[in-house]
Amino acid sequence: AVAAYRRAVELKPKNFSVLENLGNAYYVLGQYQEAIQASSQSIRLDPKPPGPYFTLTWANLAIGQGETAGNLANAFIYRWRPFYSEDPPYYVTFAGYLGYRDAGRTEEAKKLLAVAPNSNECADQKWVCRLLKYFRHEITSAQLLKEANDVGRKTEAQTYIGVDLALSD
Repeated sequence: AVAAYRRAVELKPKNFSVLENLGNAYYVLGQYQEAIQASSQSIRLDPKPPGPYFTLTWANLAIGQGETAGNLANAFIYRWRPFYSEDPPYYVTFAGYLGYRDAGRTEEAKKLLAVAPNSNECADQKWVCRLLKYFRHEITSAQLLKEANDVGRKTEAQTYIGVDLALSD
């Protein structure tokens, strides 16, 4: 996909959508600096769509730029509603929350997590809502692990619990 998107950028260098997709393709490949460059260029062309902010959040978190990841998660959350009608962007919220915590910006982390719907607005049967409750300290790590009912969820729970513990004071 990267080669095709790069060719499309050559043909239409001012197409923000192509650059957004190129950034995402680089991110999937683990080429974070390239993802950041393409996504940033997409934003320079049109700062309204949320997609490049999503990619930038995760890419910056991956390279240890926690504060930047938190700021970009906020930018994504600010923009996502006009474009998407489905569930709120929980996972990018988690990325920004962890980024701010990694940067020692605890208050910003709490504020970002507060942006996600209140627990009573989030359907308890949804796995992502259980993760939200864990990050908000409404359930324990033991409760989260107990509710992880398949390998993917167990892996995800263990990963988030491990990162959470690593960032604890």
